[in-house]
Amino acid sequence: MPKPTQSYALIDIDNTLFPYFVMERMMQHLLKVGILGVNAYDQCLALLAAYKAGQIEYIKMGNAVMSLIAMSLGGQFQKTVTSTCLKFAYEEIRNTRPVFKGFVPAALNHNIKTILVTSEPQPMASAFARALGAHSAIGSEMSIDSKGRYAGEILTLIAPEDKGIAVRRALPAETSRIVMGFGDEITDLSILEPAKHAFAICPKPELRVIAKECGWTILDADATPGDLAFAFTS
Repeated sequence: MPKPTQSYALIDIDNTLFPYFVMERMMQHLLKVGILGVNAYDQCLALLAAYKAGQIEYIKMGNAVMSLIAMSLGGQFQKTVTSTCLKFAYEEIRNTRPVFKGFVPAALNHNIKTILVTSEPQPMASAFARALGAHSAIGSEMSIDSKGRYAGEILTLIAPEDKGIAVRRALPAETSRIVMGFGDEITDLSILEPAKHAFAICPKPELRVIAKECGWTILDADATPGDLAFAFTS
């Protein structure tokens, strides 16, 4: 007897779920509470500035920032980091794009589970998923020692362009169906292409072109939850 199929919606976090690079705000919070060091914070900001100025590719910037954060978390207890990330996430979740307001419960009403997919650290991704009420999150894993402390190394790095690979590892292909995918740039193609309904949210120019060619739905800043309604029933 075949197993029942579960439907999923995949949502990128930075510049998709949120209208900005939320990782930058998270780093400010970690600096404030003393988890992220000043030197690491300054280096992360420099990398972000270089990316925004077009001086470095998103992929290289993301990987470098991840390494700096992993080293900064070294020696911190997992419970402490989780608690700190949750506090920030519950405060920040009010700033999600209007189009996602009420999305998770609406999706559940149609038996669709929501998964946040990102290259960001897993504790941060999981905190946003919990605050949003999503099913789960897939992010970069940090190594943890026998005492429950972060070891300062990346265990599994999810490169921005490899989000789809991480999803395939996490979900059984024979019983999983990707019905909706949301992203803002070409590094999100791997979660958009397998989706029955792909949504380019305020997309960067390159993704906007691809979305038009593929016939995907393009939603800009004025989009509302009603613009997603058709995907729940078709």
